[in-house]
Amino acid sequence: MTYYFTCKRCEYFTKYKIDMKRHYEKQKKCKLKDESFNYSDAEFYELSLIKKEYSPNDLIAMNCNAITEEKHDSKKNYCSKCDLYFSKTFNYNRHIKTNKCKINEKDNNINNTINNNNIVNNTVNNPIINNQYININVNMNNSNIKGFDEKWDLSKIDKFQMSGLLTSNHKFSNTLQKILENEANLNVIVNNDVGIVYKSENDKYEVISKKELMKQTIDKIYQHLNEFYNELINSDFEKESDFFDKHIKNIKQSYNRYYYKTEDFKNKADEALLYFYNQVKEEAEKKYVEKLEEKTKIEGFII
Repeated sequence: MTYYFTCKRCEYFTKYKIDMKRHYEKQKKCKLKDESFNYSDAEFYELSLIKKEYSPNDLIAMNCNAITEEKHDSKKNYCSKCDLYFSKTFNYNRHIKTNKCKINEKDNNINNTINNNNIVNNTVNNPIINNQYININVNMNNSNIKGFDEKWDLSKIDKFQMSGLLTSNHKFSNTLQKILENEANLNVIVNNDVGIVYKSENDKYEVISKKELMKQTIDKIYQHLNEFYNELINSDFEKESDFFDKHIKNIKQSYNRYYYKTEDFKNKADEALLYFYNQVKEEAEKKYVEKLEEKTKIEGFII
């Protein structure tokens, strides 16, 4: 459990009181999440400066809702360089095409502050501030977590383990279990019918459907099993290549069955893999909170 300040207007949250004050000092007010709230600006401000205790599940739920709302937000015509919104797409496109944007002084101040404080192994480029979001490119060496849009980190799986996974009875399930033993791969949280995955490209967590999560999981495991096979047959491993041929054939058959068999077959395969995601859910939630705190230390905005 961790203590946070939460904006009663938009559910933006931060560990630092000063960041909450800055949040309310912005010229553009945050979006009111619940129209039924009948507080004055002063009352919103005072309520938001009361620190409360939240569990990782509370934080994930709030941020999950915020990410979902962001995906359906029609106000996407935002210039990150000027920190301006445009109500019409035509005006936004014209603004971009004229190429007259000026880097917002606020962005430069953030970069200068970070550089002066000598934050080791972090590189921050062009923060994009949008109501309650800030997208910052943080060097992954510091956060020690791979993106779900990348290959999993296999550095802790040696050739003997690769051989064991290729020849096991439950190749896909055992491979995922082994991969998730590495903390760098704890980039997935499954909540009810959705998956929350860390994407390194945007340096933030995103919501995807559970169905899409499992499809991508199967694809990634299949890709890595093929890499295991190619590495083993092209090395001086003690087994002959013929030994692995029948197993890679079984892997291809299992992969094809996942896509072409009945929904019942697919659901059973998904359940088997979800078991291992749920086994490490608590550790994955800790990674989520670490990433969140890493960002709030820089500027106090949610992921």
